[in-house]
Amino acid sequence: MKKQKVFIKGVKKFDLFAQPIQMLVNEKEYHQTIFGSILTLGLLLLFSNLLYTKLISLFDRNNPTSLSSEIYHSQPEKYELFPQNFTMTFAFQNSTYHTYIDDSIYIVKAHLVHKYEQMVDGNKNEVWNKQELPIIKCSSDMIKQKDLSEYFSHLDLPTNYCIDWNNIDKINLEGTFDAPAYQYILIQFFICTESTKNGQQCKEQEEIKKALEQNYFSFQISSYTTNLKNPNSPYNPKGQDLFTTISSNIYKEISIYLEPLTTVTDIGLIETELEYYKTLRYGRHTEMLDLNSNDLIMNVVIRLDTTEYIDYRTYSKIQEILAELGGLWQVLFSLFYIISKPINKISIYLELINSLFELNDSPNKDQNQCQKHSSLFRQEQPASPLSFQIPQIQINQQQNQFQSKINQEKLDENQKALNKPQKTILATYTSYLQKIIIRKKKKLEFGYFEAFQTLKCIISYDNQKIKQFKQAQKQIMGQLNIVEILKKLRDIDKLKHIIFNENQRILFDSFPNIQDQQIEDQLEGFDQQHKLTAQDAILQIIGDQNNEMNQKLLASLDQTVSNLLKNCQHEHSEK
Repeated sequence: MKKQKVFIKGVKKFDLFAQPIQMLVNEKEYHQTIFGSILTLGLLLLFSNLLYTKLISLFDRNNPTSLSSEIYHSQPEKYELFPQNFTMTFAFQNSTYHTYIDDSIYIVKAHLVHKYEQMVDGNKNEVWNKQELPIIKCSSDMIKQKDLSEYFSHLDLPTNYCIDWNNIDKINLEGTFDAPAYQYILIQFFICTESTKNGQQCKEQEEIKKALEQNYFSFQISSYTTNLKNPNSPYNPKGQDLFTTISSNIYKEISIYLEPLTTVTDIGLIETELEYYKTLRYGRHTEMLDLNSNDLIMNVVIRLDTTEYIDYRTYSKIQEILAELGGLWQVLFSLFYIISKPINKISIYLELINSLFELNDSPNKDQNQCQKHSSLFRQEQPASPLSFQIPQIQINQQQNQFQSKINQEKLDENQKALNKPQKTILATYTSYLQKIIIRKKKKLEFGYFEAFQTLKCIISYDNQKIKQFKQAQKQIMGQLNIVEILKKLRDIDKLKHIIFNENQRILFDSFPNIQDQQIEDQLEGFDQQHKLTAQDAILQIIGDQNNEMNQKLLASLDQTVSNLLKNCQHEHSEK
């Protein structure tokens, strides 16, 4: 059994939720005020508003937290282009900026070029393959990206070339020139000659050169802008224009770099759950010039850029919101606590002072009233005052037992005459003591205005009430000290040794605890005792003045009355 108790005691030490034992003030663990309740209500309302805002943001995908970065790739990964994500138009423009298609002047050839490495007899060989890219005169039906229909509508589509998506499923772009795998789009522009013509008869060379003077190259390609606030698709399509000059005497090579664009989205509410969105957008282009010595006017290369632009976007998670709310709660609670602490501290001092101390607003008034009753006592008392102190007057036993009946009757008459002023004085003191009791019940109570006046910056030392409050506050601060409390307990233990002898102390220590029934009996007797009127209680105490405890009660109630009664008793003893 002993080991079991030791084991249970050891297990209880691991209880992290142990409830501390607290001292109570008027059956309350904490001192609560209306001001504190108002601040608590305001704190809860403010925190509830913040909680509602955070819960709305938890499911609001229009305001993510984002981070952007750029990553270099020596070998960009493969990207696939479809009619839904890639559109391209191009043509020559004459000097009046009108596009035109004329196979008798220039010929366009488009290819998909694929380079890869192949092992032959243990050696790596580069293999280049060309696949024709079908192109056709544009029409509105060839624009598959509906969001760009308006952008391409301002073009004269029949005088521009487009990719014929009816004859090709997709286009692959991959790598760079130095990479093991390299795929790009190559568009070549030739002067119409016998070797380059597509079946249509070419114009004279002089006429072709004249037609190509002050010509321009018009090129439109689909691109994208980033909109991270769109939770479904972070990309908005847009059109990108490119214009440059051309000439039959100068060869030009244009390289258009498409930049990989990636958006990583964390859509998890608790754990990380990533979604990836990838596309290509126009990044940049370069131009190279050379003197033309053959029929090739211009090459246009569409390839991948080596820089990838990445956006990271995240949404609020439950644990992040809880942590943020916890931090906000601590900040708000600390702020409201700082505001309420001085008010609550003043309030608890007011409650303790008004409950524990008897503070008088005009002590001189009571002293004058007491002196008035004292003079009344001396004027109306023709005989000894002990006659009202003792309800049954003790008659001198030394009188002559053989006194006649007539003298006895005279003595009774004198006694009645004596009792009349004595009863008047007794009623006067009873009324005075009742007023003292009522005054103590209606004692002076301090309010917040007086408490704030005790501040050192605005204290008025001429105010008697403020001095009393400061003195009472100082006493409470000293009595609440745990050292003072322990000293008082030791004083009580010393008092027990002074009052009781050794045998009485043994009996006192072995006295059994009060049972519930005894407590109820005591409470019932206490209630019955308080049913007595104040006047009856005063009469009983005055009548039994020989009791030392009654004398102390009268002295604690009013020292002046106690002194008068003692003087009267002394005068009676002398007589």
